[in-house]
Amino acid sequence: MYRVEKKRPDSARVVAKDVKLFWEGDEFFESLISDIHGAQISVCVESYIFHFDQTGEEVIRALLLAARRGVRIRVLVDGVGSFPLWNLRRAFSGTTAAFRVFKPAGLFTVFRSGFHRRNHRKLILVDDHIAYTGGMNIGDELSSESRGPRRWRDNMMRVLDGDFLWLRQSFEEIWSHAGKKNSWLMPRSRIGGKEIKELNPLHKNCPDIVFLSNHSRALRRAQRRFLVQLIKRARERIYIGSAYFIPARSILWLLRRKAAQGVDVRVMTAGKSDVWLARQAGRSTYGSLLKHGIRVFEYRNRMYHAKMTIVDDRFMIGSTNMDYRSFLHNLELDAWVFREDAIHSAVEQWHLDEVDSVRIHRKRWKERGILEKILEKIAFLLRFYL
Repeated sequence: MYRVEKKRPDSARVVAKDVKLFWEGDEFFESLISDIHGAQISVCVESYIFHFDQTGEEVIRALLLAARRGVRIRVLVDGVGSFPLWNLRRAFSGTTAAFRVFKPAGLFTVFRSGFHRRNHRKLILVDDHIAYTGGMNIGDELSSESRGPRRWRDNMMRVLDGDFLWLRQSFEEIWSHAGKKNSWLMPRSRIGGKEIKELNPLHKNCPDIVFLSNHSRALRRAQRRFLVQLIKRARERIYIGSAYFIPARSILWLLRRKAAQGVDVRVMTAGKSDVWLARQAGRSTYGSLLKHGIRVFEYRNRMYHAKMTIVDDRFMIGSTNMDYRSFLHNLELDAWVFREDAIHSAVEQWHLDEVDSVRIHRKRWKERGILEKILEKIAFLLRFYL
């Protein structure tokens, strides 16, 4: 966890000079490669998916060029998300760039305890004064040149000149954990209860950005607690965009309650999904949402992979889906943003996404076939691992 906040005389923290939001992959990759070319000290890359394709090779070339200049390069990928790994290993072998895999996938490792806990975080630190985080992986699925109109819709954020000490600490803890023989256990964090309490997004001294990582049990509990507190205090709107929408019953109950109180509650999820079972499980919640006046949208033009939550004058961008896997199993990293310009941009993008979506109406939803209803119920039984 780390907070980037408005500078105070008694604080060593500094305000970010600039926050830029990316709604398409092409702009993100162009900015990222440019920043890597300008790196002078270090680049840390942490990504669930790092594909060895056209986009991935462009990023690798930029990283290796930086390594030849003497920049310290470290790349951490997930063993399942980035599988197969031999091309990545070969690309970085024999260079000064360090490459590690979080819980490698293998013939026998799938049966090990903790295999289902994946590193779903997306974090890139350049010289400790530029940070990227959000939902975008590194691969052609986000590129208009490679996929054209079939490219994924996702979000990413670039923060310039913040004090990213704690973001670096979270990377170091997971990097160190990935290099251990007993890496199947949960990582341990030096971030204690006092720091966690101070980094609540509802803190009275409202910062520009609050980064939330859940890479320990205490941080995981705090992540869920902070989200619940924000939803409880909502007065105007709650917009939840999630690629995989399978919320806990307590979250569903809260959303229905806030809708009954007159809060504008909307949900957007993928109409075309790369995980069919997750889509079916999420659809089993539509009836309850629609019954209580919550607007539900399915993004239909292409794969919706974004994770974005807007609560009144705050919004969250990150890697966390509104599902059991993110809150119970995966390592995630999010950022709650409080800057007015960024919030305005997020709300504007939400409404643009609604134009590319289909709104689900209760009457037509109740008329869907019995087979589809049965499949939804079966998929919902598997919700803890989807």
